[in-house]
Formats: sequence, structure tokens, C-alpha cells
Amino acid sequence: MVEKARVSVRVDKYMDGDHVRFGVPVRFRPVIAGGGKQLRRFDRSREIVTAIAPVSPREFDGASVELAFGEYDVEAVLPSGEPLSEELTVGPQAEQYGDAGMPVVLRGEGSPNEWRSWAHFSGATLASARQYASELSRGRIYPTTSFDVTIGSIAHSTDTAGFDPSSWDGWFNYFEERYRRSREHAPDIQLVGRDDGLSVRTEGGHDGAPLRIMLTRDYLPEVEFDTTEIGARRTYAAITGHTGTRLFALPLPWGDGYYSVPFEMLAFEDDSQLRCDPVLRDERWSGLVAYLNRGRVDLANEILKSARDALFEKFENPLAAALGGYVLLSSQQQRDRKDSWPQWLDNLARRFPYLPDGPILRARWLLSQNSEEHLDEAHHLLYDSVERGLPFFTTGVVWLIEGLQQTSIGCPICTEALRKVRGVARAMDLSQAFTSFSIAKPQIREAEKTSRELDTPPGTALQEPHVQEAMRQLEWRQTQQLIPQSQYLTERRD
Repeated sequence: MVEKARVSVRVDKYMDGDHVRFGVPVRFRPVIAGGGKQLRRFDRSREIVTAIAPVSPREFDGASVELAFGEYDVEAVLPSGEPLSEELTVGPQAEQYGDAGMPVVLRGEGSPNEWRSWAHFSGATLASARQYASELSRGRIYPTTSFDVTIGSIAHSTDTAGFDPSSWDGWFNYFEERYRRSREHAPDIQLVGRDDGLSVRTEGGHDGAPLRIMLTRDYLPEVEFDTTEIGARRTYAAITGHTGTRLFALPLPWGDGYYSVPFEMLAFEDDSQLRCDPVLRDERWSGLVAYLNRGRVDLANEILKSARDALFEKFENPLAAALGGYVLLSSQQQRDRKDSWPQWLDNLARRFPYLPDGPILRARWLLSQNSEEHLDEAHHLLYDSVERGLPFFTTGVVWLIEGLQQTSIGCPICTEALRKVRGVARAMDLSQAFTSFSIAKPQIREAEKTSRELDTPPGTALQEPHVQEAMRQLEWRQTQQLIPQSQYLTERRD
């Protein structure tokens, strides 16, 4: 009989007083230890075990898992790309902890300051290597970061009528007008029509740090609506700086807490562009969103394996359920025909008639069956999605284009819809999980005067030595994050 003991694993990282319940996939890899740390090899007699560890500084927040006696390498990768690892021995000594389990704690590095802890966890750093290195070393003073932030449901442009920013036609007409005008008279964009009780608060922005843009709800909106009406009336945030504007579709209402707005943005502007990163501060699904936003669908899918029922069962959060659908359809483990989640995708499409992502997800699943009998239904679902407006998630935009290309042959109406969707998508920031637009200023910025080249790398000649060293360390870390981590959550044959 195999002897086992229970352990309790968590990631110890300060999260501005909160925690993430479904936080980080942690792998327990059984090994046989040799005479030194370099001689640890995979033990084929025991299984690799993966647990979803909460992210919390609290001692008693842990995910329980049973492990056979022996040695383990404990490994995890945060959404930011930070690797965590420990060595663990499970034996009779673990039994003294009883049902609570022997504590296993992986410690993440601290964020630059408390209010950036969620952004640091999700990988939203938003600073160039030079500016971030200077921030770490406090070696240079930068001006305070400030932006014009507007919230609303109607987009208003200079010398043009307002339009619904959830409409493909509205955006297509706006960009056509912008293209026809000269650079000096191209329309900008602001948001109007606020009746949702939202207000803006900001924090940070000093000495070159990103500006934290928070949304709070001070009162209930004039018109109440149920979650089944998600998408019928939307709320957007526009951030305008010297180099351009970023416009975000806010994922609201998110969950059942109407006063809770767990969505904030970090904004930063350098000499050439405005960069913004959305951060979802949700105690349940922040890890899922962060991994998907960083392209780690494999790790997002590990979370979904453990939390699928909590996500889909009651549709308490249709937007989070749609996110789960994107993860499932993006993973390589979505071919099980006995699973019930394809029916949940059908429910998303039917029960939430204003949510564009529902029909896209259902159509994507139908097309993945490679059966001609599903083409007609998928075609109607995709056209229905276009009529509902822009998806909340950028993956939906990509899949909508692919689906229309596949199903709209011989349909002039859908061909025209595809043309407009493609045209609008060119201005979207498809690197973000939530739908957003990047609209550059029409003016051409004058080139800054530069001094003649020196014998040092560009930008480092006048820096103090400690700033140069901080930059070298940062660039090395960024290079390491770009190295493929194919060994994580896969079985290695040593």
C-alpha cells in the first residue's frame, strides 16, 4: 500500500490586502534524489500532481493535495513570467499536520509598491527597460504622469456626431472619416453619456511610474438591468495622452456585486506611444484572465480544470463564463464529446441575447467538428454576433473573422460585414484580453535633436553606473522570460 500525506500549498504574495482563490497552477514532480541537487531525476513510479494554489499572504489559505511519500520538485510560473520553485520531502513527518496538511509556500517577489501588487502579479509593468531600471535605482527624476480620462457609453469626436462604440458600423464610419481628413483635422475621440454612477480615481504617476486609473461606483445607474442584458448597454473608458488615445470596453457588470468594479488600468507614455494595461482584480478569476492575457493558455486551462463547475454551473458571471469558453476552445483538451460544456456554450448564446461572445463561441465549437451539417448554424450564429456588436474579448474578434471567412462564401451581406469587421480590427489592440482600441494622434511628432554617437550603447552614456547595472539586470530577466518554458506542466523523461 502506498503511503500518502496531505500538503497545503499557496503562493505567498501581497495582493493589496486581497487574494486570488484560483491563482497559480503548481506542479509536484516526483524525483529520486541523488548525492547532490544536480542528481535529481524523475521518478516514474509516482505520478505528477498539479494543484491550483491560491495567491495570498495569509497562512491558512492553501490548496490541499495528497502526495505519496518521497522527494518532489515543486514548480510554478506566475502570469508575470516569474518562475517559483522549491524542493519538498513528503514522509511520516507530514502526518503531524493532520487534515490541515503540511504547509508548502512558494514566495513571489515583491512589487515596486503596494498599489501595483495586482499589476505586478499579472505582468502589467508598463515601463521601458531604461525607465524601469531608473525607477528601481531611483537614479533619475521623471515628470508626473497624467492623462485625460473619460467614461461613457457614446463616443464623441470633434466635428462628428456621436456613435455607439459597441457597433461595428459606428467604428467603421469613424475610421473612414478619420482617413478622409487631413492630419491636422482628423477627429479625436472622447466619451459622453454617463449615467452608470462610475467615477475615476488615480494613483501613482510620480517619478516616471505608471498611473493607476481606478473606477468606483458611487450610486446605482438610472436604469437597472439584469445579467441577461449584458451587452445591451456598455460602458467604456478612454485614456488620452500626448501621443494618442486608448479606449477600453469595460467588462461590466462583472459578477453579482454591482458596486464592485474590479477593473483598473495602468497607463504609461513614452516619447512614441501611449501604453495601457488592464488589470482585473477579481478574487476568483484574476489568474485565469492574467494567464490568457499573457498567452499562457496551457496554465489557464489548468485552472479551468479545477474550477469549471464554479465557472459554468449557475452563470452568475456570464463574462467569466465566456472567458472560460475561450480557454477551453483554445486548449488541446477540448475534444471530449462526453463533456457537457459545449451545451453551456449554447446556453451562453441563447440566454444572453446581447452578448456577442456567446454566438462566436458556439460557432467556433460547431466549426471545430469539421462537419458540413454545422456550417449553416455556425453561419447564422456569426451573423447574429455581428448584429449584437463588438465582442468583449479580443480572441472573439479573431475568431469572428476566421468564422466569417469560412462560412460566408456566396453571401453578399456577410461579405460586407466581414469587410467592416476587418477594417475596424486593424485599430484594435489584439494583445489584450479585453477589447480595446489604440488611436494614435494624427500629428507627426518632431524628431528630437540627438547628440553625436559615443562609444557607449545608445541611451547609456550619461547614466550613472548603478543605473546601467539595473538596466543590464532587467534586460537579462526579460530575455529569460522569453525563453520557452516547455518543461513546465509536462512530463520530463530523465
